[in-house]
Amino acid sequence: WLRQPELAKTFRLIAARGPDVFYRGEIAAAIVEAQKRSRTTPAAAGVGRMTLADLDAYRVAIRQPLVGRYRGVTVVGMPPPSSGGLALLQMLAMLERFPIGDVRQGFGFGAPNTLHAMVEAMRLAFADRAVWMGDEDFVPVPKRGLLHPSYVASRAQRIDLARRMAAPAAGDPLPFDGGASKGPLRETAIAADAQEGAHTTHFSVVDRWGNVVAYTSTIENTWGSGITVPGYGFLLNNELTDFNFLPVRDPATGNPGANDVAPFKRPRSSMAPTMLFKDGRPFAAFGSPGGPTIINTVLNVTLNLIDHNMTIEQAIDAPRVSVTSAAGTVSCEGPAPLHTPRIPLAAQDHLRALGHPGLGALGTDGCTATIGSVQAVIIDLQTGRQYGGADWRREGTVIALPRLRPGRGA
Repeated sequence: WLRQPELAKTFRLIAARGPDVFYRGEIAAAIVEAQKRSRTTPAAAGVGRMTLADLDAYRVAIRQPLVGRYRGVTVVGMPPPSSGGLALLQMLAMLERFPIGDVRQGFGFGAPNTLHAMVEAMRLAFADRAVWMGDEDFVPVPKRGLLHPSYVASRAQRIDLARRMAAPAAGDPLPFDGGASKGPLRETAIAADAQEGAHTTHFSVVDRWGNVVAYTSTIENTWGSGITVPGYGFLLNNELTDFNFLPVRDPATGNPGANDVAPFKRPRSSMAPTMLFKDGRPFAAFGSPGGPTIINTVLNVTLNLIDHNMTIEQAIDAPRVSVTSAAGTVSCEGPAPLHTPRIPLAAQDHLRALGHPGLGALGTDGCTATIGSVQAVIIDLQTGRQYGGADWRREGTVIALPRLRPGRGA
């Protein structure tokens, strides 16, 4: 048993006094005192940069989810400052022009055409992500433009099944977003990604009335900042590392610096809690940890459910492929025994022949990564039955609570 009485105390305080105790009360004072113990700035030890006024000024932002369509299914995702929903919807829109899932046309699961199209869509989306996605309270994020059918079509046209594209620059979605074009972005406009951590948690819940939650939370790196708030049992995160380490805003190249640091600005994340709907009714909710690989993990599972007709557990267990930059180093999963079906060596060799890096030598199994950890709930729209799927890659499980009879409990 793991007993955390200090954390239990924190939960009781919040339950009894509401958020004020966290942002303005005794917990806030404890947070400010704890962060004075920074181990990375010994000259400033005992000073700290966070103040009670900083915590008092924090406000929760309620944002509208992003909504898209893929092969008749409504896909609902997280909006900026997370890049997860935008990148996912953009990749799905690019891949819809290919017959993913059609074995007869060479697009079955793990087929060379399928993998190549997925990898190239990821590279294009991550090129756009690096330049255009950030906190839209501070920078205009061209959401409509990035998802506009004409813009997506122009990006998807760059996917050639016979060859690997050169490292793509970000596109120019501004004319499709009601703005003026700034001209072609230079290759140098793409910023190096921040060091996004992977110590994230996702859970999905559905209740007896059909209310659904897909919830992703993160403390960034393992153990966050490495500082626990004494007496209250929780860690301080190091989420600020999600910002660009160096400013990249450059009018000469067209880079707006969407993820440059600024006061009160929220850093860009890759969180991608996602829900799928048919005829206005939710039938799936899922998400994953994994830093920037979150986006591609959710893409893999979405394609497995919709195109490859897998059950939720099959969709979760299946090996994944991921690329998190325009440069395009490929990661894929295997040969763990639960990865079924395997990604064939012939398909890996096909990717190598096209020039995709990251898979090692010809004829070897280059799929050695572990990517994400999906937790999901499913609702059978015909029967109303609710069930879940848990990922074996990290700790996780499915929990079903019985419906108690009246008079037998809540």
